[in-house]
Amino acid sequence: MKRALQVLRTLSAPAIVSTAALIMSGSTADTTPILPLVDLSVGPVAVNAQAVNISLALSVEFPTVGSAYRTTDYNAATTYLGYFDPKGCYAYKDLNAGAPLDGDYFYRTGDVDNNGYCNYSGSTGRYSGNALNYIVTSSIDLLRYALTGGNRVVDTSTTTILERAYLYNGWQLHNSTYFPAKRIPLALVGKVIPQFTTTQDVYAGGCLDKVWFGTSNASVACNTAGSTTSGNLNPTVVTGSVTTTVTNIVEVPTGSPPPTGGVFMTTTWVITNPLQTTTVAPVNGPITFTSVPVEIPGGTTTSVPPAPITTTTAYITTTYVLNGSTSTTAPPAPIPTTVVGTITAPFATRYFIFPSPPASGAYRTFTFNNSSRRVCTIENNTTPTGFKGLLDASGNTVNVPSGQCGTGAYAGYPFRRSVSAINRTVYEPLQVLNVYALYDPVVVYKAYQMVPIYDVYNQVDRYSVTTVTTGTATSTTTGVIYGRVRVCDNAEATTRTDLCQRYPDGNYKPVGEIQRYAQGTRIAAFGYLADNSDTRYGGVLRAPMKYPGPNYIDPNGQPQTNSQTEWNANNGVFTANPLGDTEFGRSGVINYLNKFGTTGTLGYYKGLDPVGELYYEALRYFQGLGPSATGVANPTTGITTAMKDGFPVYTSWSDPVPNACARRNFILTIGDVNTHYDKQLPGHMSPTGVNSFLTQDPARGVETIPGSSDTFNAVYWTDLLTGFETATSKSYTDALGRAQDTLGNPNPVATNTNLATKATGSGGHSAYYWAGAAYWANTQPIRKDTDATGLSMRDVRVKTFTIDVDEGGNGLIDGNTRGIQPRNSSFYLAGKYGWFNDSNLDGNPFKASGGVTNNSEWEDPAAPNTPDGYVIASQAQKMINGIRKFFAAASSQRGAVSVSAVSTSRFTASTLDGDFFAPQFNPSDWSGTVQKSSLRLNTTTGTVESTAGVVWDANAILSAASTAGTATVADPYVKPADRNILTMATVGGATTGVLFNVANKSSFDTAVLDALNTNPVNGATDGLADQRINWIRGDHSNEVSSSGGTLRRRTNIMGDVINSGPVYKQGADPALTGPGYLTFAQSVANRTAMIYVGANDGMLHAFRASDGKELFAYIPRAVATRLNKLTDPNYQHQPYVDGVPQVGEAQIGGNWKTVLVSGMGGGANGVFALDVTNPTSFGPSNVLFEFTDANDSDVGSVLTAPTLVKLRVPGTSGNPDTYKWFVAVGSGYNNYKADGAASTTGAQAMFFLSLDKAANEPWQLNTNYFKVVLPVASTTVANGLMNPGTLTGPNGVTTLLYAGDLQGNLWKFDLSAGINASNLAASVFQSGGSYKPLFIASTTVSGTTTLQPITTTPQVVEANAKGYMVVFGTGKFVEPSDTTTAGQQSIYGIWDSLETTAADFTVPRTKLYQRVATLTGTTVTLSTPTFTFGLTTGNYRGWYIDLPATRERIAVEPALGIGIVAFRAAIPEGTCSGDGSQRPYCLNPVFGTGLGCDMTATPGIPSAPKILQIELDSPYSPRSPSGGRTVTIKQQVVGSSTKITDAGNVLVTGQNVQNIVIPAGRMSWRELRQ
Repeated sequence: MKRALQVLRTLSAPAIVSTAALIMSGSTADTTPILPLVDLSVGPVAVNAQAVNISLALSVEFPTVGSAYRTTDYNAATTYLGYFDPKGCYAYKDLNAGAPLDGDYFYRTGDVDNNGYCNYSGSTGRYSGNALNYIVTSSIDLLRYALTGGNRVVDTSTTTILERAYLYNGWQLHNSTYFPAKRIPLALVGKVIPQFTTTQDVYAGGCLDKVWFGTSNASVACNTAGSTTSGNLNPTVVTGSVTTTVTNIVEVPTGSPPPTGGVFMTTTWVITNPLQTTTVAPVNGPITFTSVPVEIPGGTTTSVPPAPITTTTAYITTTYVLNGSTSTTAPPAPIPTTVVGTITAPFATRYFIFPSPPASGAYRTFTFNNSSRRVCTIENNTTPTGFKGLLDASGNTVNVPSGQCGTGAYAGYPFRRSVSAINRTVYEPLQVLNVYALYDPVVVYKAYQMVPIYDVYNQVDRYSVTTVTTGTATSTTTGVIYGRVRVCDNAEATTRTDLCQRYPDGNYKPVGEIQRYAQGTRIAAFGYLADNSDTRYGGVLRAPMKYPGPNYIDPNGQPQTNSQTEWNANNGVFTANPLGDTEFGRSGVINYLNKFGTTGTLGYYKGLDPVGELYYEALRYFQGLGPSATGVANPTTGITTAMKDGFPVYTSWSDPVPNACARRNFILTIGDVNTHYDKQLPGHMSPTGVNSFLTQDPARGVETIPGSSDTFNAVYWTDLLTGFETATSKSYTDALGRAQDTLGNPNPVATNTNLATKATGSGGHSAYYWAGAAYWANTQPIRKDTDATGLSMRDVRVKTFTIDVDEGGNGLIDGNTRGIQPRNSSFYLAGKYGWFNDSNLDGNPFKASGGVTNNSEWEDPAAPNTPDGYVIASQAQKMINGIRKFFAAASSQRGAVSVSAVSTSRFTASTLDGDFFAPQFNPSDWSGTVQKSSLRLNTTTGTVESTAGVVWDANAILSAASTAGTATVADPYVKPADRNILTMATVGGATTGVLFNVANKSSFDTAVLDALNTNPVNGATDGLADQRINWIRGDHSNEVSSSGGTLRRRTNIMGDVINSGPVYKQGADPALTGPGYLTFAQSVANRTAMIYVGANDGMLHAFRASDGKELFAYIPRAVATRLNKLTDPNYQHQPYVDGVPQVGEAQIGGNWKTVLVSGMGGGANGVFALDVTNPTSFGPSNVLFEFTDANDSDVGSVLTAPTLVKLRVPGTSGNPDTYKWFVAVGSGYNNYKADGAASTTGAQAMFFLSLDKAANEPWQLNTNYFKVVLPVASTTVANGLMNPGTLTGPNGVTTLLYAGDLQGNLWKFDLSAGINASNLAASVFQSGGSYKPLFIASTTVSGTTTLQPITTTPQVVEANAKGYMVVFGTGKFVEPSDTTTAGQQSIYGIWDSLETTAADFTVPRTKLYQRVATLTGTTVTLSTPTFTFGLTTGNYRGWYIDLPATRERIAVEPALGIGIVAFRAAIPEGTCSGDGSQRPYCLNPVFGTGLGCDMTATPGIPSAPKILQIELDSPYSPRSPSGGRTVTIKQQVVGSSTKITDAGNVLVTGQNVQNIVIPAGRMSWRELRQ
């Protein structure tokens, strides 16, 4: 009712007298306010999990299916890769009844011996898989093997047979150029192939779909080769004694008798086949289900639109609900009209009368005192008996306009006079208005609930049953051997892990990188038409961009089901027509990739290959353009059905880049260098270019870049490649707008001149344009339009990887036997310039970060002076590794935004190098890592810069060790069983660390062990604690991809790192002092350097900084009860150890220790502490404590690093004061969340936790921990108290602390009197019985005040000879909604004058000097006027800067240097949560003036900055007469961001700021920073 009354009061005038009654009704009950919660489940940078987009540009023509191995002699010491396992032995012709394809395929019978031979110990008639790969494999087979697992000619749930590519139908057997004969020396005949002969070498080869063995290498017709000596060894009759050994897996219901001869393997759960479902959640076994919407019975309704159901189907009616507001305007129909009262209000035209009130109606009275006011009167004199006057809209008297008296409203008052009516009571008539209740429309829908439809599993006992059949079998054949092999059967399923993957139905299927990366990758395919005319332009889209697999991760990081999947989720069988093509009945990327050459005319492959135009069509696709006009239809003949070659062609394109956030786009191109007529790219002969064959390739104008008037000219960008290749200077502008040149190539190629006008390809038919286009797409904006939300697409890039099938070559980069040498080919240049890792974003592949000129950005580390993005297909292992590297590089890895670490803050001319440690995470599988990269001092510019590449990757190390099996591993690898993982438990009444392994599980707390035995889906006890413990340690054996496994399958072991970040620690803090500290510091000066980081796999990880080896990990007990959720196959992200650790020195029990203290972010409320003095011997006794909301409900989720403080403890009963170390930590976030141990008020607290607490001592307020509770300022704004900045006095004792909260309060805690209950209560200033903050950060716009959240630690510096400057920024970037918030945020410098009156607290913003930030483009400049500090009028209590860009805020910790405080502002784009920009602010902390850094926005949401000190040559001054001298220190601000460079490491940016001159030899580097 209060709200309604207020509305009425607003409408009414204060002195109105109304003749109408006011009738209102309603409730006056109030409800307890609940503060909004902060969503810590994911973090803003992880919300937008954009897929990687890959386009396959498949220049498939007949050389592409040439032999993968061109050497003429088989070498048993060489490993040849292909569909056959090189370590396997095979027989041909499966004689078992019912064998598919009449048994015409190879099948595995065993393994080779140590020599690589198959026919040993009486075993005859077998083929080595290694030899068969050498003989059979074509280049395209390797591509199919790596991408899809191979071309399946038989594909059922139980059987997979792969078939070699159907070779070009124009080749005979033993084509000397493309598929030469393969010689098996006589010495190996009978060892790697059957004993076809005992007298001579054997020649083997392929043609069409066949394989022939003979005594001659003569080229003969394929289908008649068996009648010649080139194919005379193929057996025509298979007969004799046959012993068949078949091992099958037999499953029987658990408890049933075992099968005859069965050897028990395991008890497991298998899904019913055909699939059965139920609505009842299974009590035991795996839980898999599909949720379907079901209408809730009983007529239940809802006002929330049901997401899975169309609103039209669910709609019932629209009702109207009172919203508590009122209006004097009647609502329109059909909204109900309800009069709840009346009010009086002035008429539109206001007037007053004298001497009597109106005869009826309402009125008000007032005194008329103006004798000069013109009114209309009854008599023509100054004292009439009656008059009528005019009022303005505000009720003030005004003159009646001339000419109106006596007419209209003034009829009867004919005279216009100024009357003498001082102090006369006059009357204003009022109108009576109805007051109507206001309603909100409520749409009523049928209510639906998502009902899980559970898959039914049966528990079975699995047995291995081996059947040996001996008999005589005879098979008459045609003498033909086909290039087919059965794979992933019982003979190799569990051992051939590079190819075979287990599916939920229990069987294994071959997989490639497309299947492995399916959840986070979208793929399209371009190819040619079957038109060999020399005027046919480029390529066409054969498969549009989409997710290929059964499931994918949506942009919100949630798993979704794919309705266009290309394989069955349960058994891995390929889908023939995932896109529902009606013309040919087949579609999809995998089918196109595997089936070309067989969908139309068998063995037909295009002969003329315009690869440059094919590539450009794929690039246009990413630009959001349509097909080139000539690409859709040849002007004369069009696209016929025959040209489609039995597979769809898509001429209407949808934009494959769904939004501006989708920035990881790739083109994988395969083809040969003898290209034809591929010059029609934008700019060709307009006016310059390759001036040849213009009939086939007429001129083409430049192309307008979408969203701008800028154009793309392939000729221009190709010309720049000439400059790069020959190390000659050509100018260009990089993507950041900086002028650059093409100098720097340390290995110029003198023959790569005039690339923009030089012809290449077969007969000089082609150009290098597409290599220039690849460079452009890798380094420049390919589009400048906006997406559907208005975000610019200018950051969209495309990287290019090329595979050269080496037509006519020998596999060598240098000394190749073909005509166009690799280094002079367009493929080589496209892979070199389209893939290079531009670590410093300068567009020059030869100028790396750190000022070094070398090949590091483009070179393959394993092959010097060879592009990392270029592979010769006849180098099989490199091709497969290259494709795997390509997919790994194309993953959706991101940088985190919390903190990074450096190994040193001091760089000198003699110590140029340092290390940089930064976190990353991958939202596609919620994995994460910490990567070590290198920093180097550029002695020319004096700038510390990052170098390309990654030194070590923590996740890669853990993951590699997890798949080592029984092999021995060396440092830095640690197998899952050997990892040193601990947690906390209560043992014998005291808390202690315990090893987290199966052997020690009886020591776990009951709640932890019970949780590990609990199914995370239905809460049922399933007894899988052992499996879950091993899974958490990194073991894969119980994952769903393994036999009988039910736990989540993962490739990567380490969990994501989002709000946590790495902390580097080696020596002791040089700024501390105290008894025994020097000795302690010397003892640990050279201890093992460590990186500590929390991750959302439940662990705080401790990595050795030198090589990334994990020395130990800690699982807080507070999160251990939720570890089972990590193992859920349908896992959805949750935080675990998501806070930044603090590592520093403290005295515990009189002994100096190095202590790690960390919050857990959203994982749990509270903190934990570890003794990391000796990290190489960390064990159970080094676990110190956990302090959670179970100990005090006022503690919440702590994200940022707690603070270690030394405090004075006042003596009692005449005892002297003592000094102890405490952890100072704010409540953090969400301490009022209803989780069973919540604050009931939302009040925040500053905690001080004693590091001296004994393990058997419970937490007790005012004994071993203290707190001061602060008031709640608002119940409508989320609250949370951050960790404090401190001021340290003599002997390292902390006396003042400053901390901010989410409601904008800057709190001051004065502990100069020491810590105890009474002193702590008095540490915060009080006025009128209430605590008062030093300052409240807020902005006021149009009368509305908005609080500005403070989420970082304030920085404290001395100022003005008295008091301290407290410097901090405002803004929040911790929850998904923070990506779009756009409130004004600021940087503040508040002067604490140390006064203690009420006027000195809650400092008003008007007492701060505004330093104006002007935004021009993306660059900020600050105003420079000075001001005077003081407490009197005209003086200021500090300064502030309003951040000028939309959504700009301070959300990461600032850094304090010598006379400088450095901030890095985050500027989210609004929807691309992991994308955005950053801006540095390098400020004088006292006056807020700028100190020399360029305040221009650069890519990536920032992490916390670091300030480095740099000494260049001769920094010292001459000695003064007293012997003193000074040193000049150059300071630089560096930091990382969410931006991942092409090199795979985070982007590190740095700027030099002011030089500082200080006395030499006085202070430590740590002291300088503080």
